Amino acid sequence: MDTAVECRGLTKIFDGFAAVDHIDLTVARGTVFGFLGPNGAGKTTTIRMLACLIRPTSGSASVWGLDVGRDYMSVKRIIGYLPESPGYYPEMTPLEFLRYFGRLFRVKNQGTVVEEALKKVGLYDERGLEVKSFSLGMRQRLNIARLLIHDPKLLFLDEPTSGLDPRGTREVRDLIRALGEGGKTIFVCTHILPEVEMVCEEVGIINKGRIAALDSPDGLRSKVKASNVIEVGVGRGGARPDDLVTMIRSLPWAKEVTVKSEGVIAVEVGTLEEKRPELARLLVQWGADLLCMKLQEPTLEDVFMSYTR
Repeated sequence: MDTAVECRGLTKIFDGFAAVDHIDLTVARGTVFGFLGPNGAGKTTTIRMLACLIRPTSGSASVWGLDVGRDYMSVKRIIGYLPESPGYYPEMTPLEFLRYFGRLFRVKNQGTVVEEALKKVGLYDERGLEVKSFSLGMRQRLNIARLLIHDPKLLFLDEPTSGLDPRGTREVRDLIRALGEGGKTIFVCTHILPEVEMVCEEVGIINKGRIAALDSPDGLRSKVKASNVIEVGVGRGGARPDDLVTMIRSLPWAKEVTVKSEGVIAVEVGTLEEKRPELARLLVQWGADLLCMKLQEPTLEDVFMSYTR
């Protein structure tokens, strides 16, 4: 496997505290990798070491085969790093902003490269406006465009949707997905679980400075015990869902009963195998047009809570 990132025993200690504690991690090239963890788990410290902003205390890490301690200048040329709170120049236009960074990176064919970057992030039509007039989502997309102008092999994004409204979040999420589909390797640090489910192929969970789990989203879900919730689908030809909910709630072993969506009732029970047949029998007895019953699949939130509690 061609690796984009490889860590072996990577450790960072601040004043006797191990913010990152002997982690082993491998990320394949061409992957959108999600790095999950609660606040203070070590996500940002890890990404800053990989981006050559701080030096590891011990262990080793490489990016595209380059050692982050020894080859840090070469690493910086092939990565793009977006911190959690990126800066911008409010009086500049997007064109001026990207041309400025294009000169810093000594980008050839700067005019064409800048225009293509703006098109990729959907800001070409706004290229002449001042950045101070942009929404937070637009500014974040502009900063991602800044990462693209020197055509890096790997993007490090630290909480890229933090503080954004739903529209801005969706814009940035769609952009990350499009860049991944276009072949970019992306390392995303976040604690926002829906973002990971929607865009990431591989996921690492870090907790208290250590890797707690590493797998695909489906692989992680398969390792967590199924919930004790039964989902019941009922048709319109029988008893009303609201009436069924009232009757289910009268059962002593039904801990929580909710209507998830039209015609779908979620029932939390004590023991799955014992209560599923009984629940089906009672629903039919009560006149339900019973369409299906299934166990509620574990979510990435269930996985996250399981590994970080």
